[in-house]
Amino acid sequence: MFFALIGAALLIYDPGPIGLLACALCIQARLVCNLLDGMVAVEGGQKSFLGPLYNEFPDRVADSMLIVALGYTIGLPASGVSI
Repeated sequence: MFFALIGAALLIYDPGPIGLLACALCIQARLVCNLLDGMVAVEGGQKSFLGPLYNEFPDRVADSMLIVALGYTIGLPASGVSI
């Protein structure tokens, strides 16, 4: 969620080419972190009953942060909030 928050802030405060590129890099970093935490849990034998919930809920929050930031960036905040 950290990288999604940074990416969303970059998208809102610097919608130019540099901000967009930095946001794209933050999205990729978020995806790598998501991949690694799941792999570590499964391979390390740390899998639990609530594991899928703890894995998916932060991902949905992170995705929502980025979608809302995109709505604000294009000047249509309702489009990012009402999905």
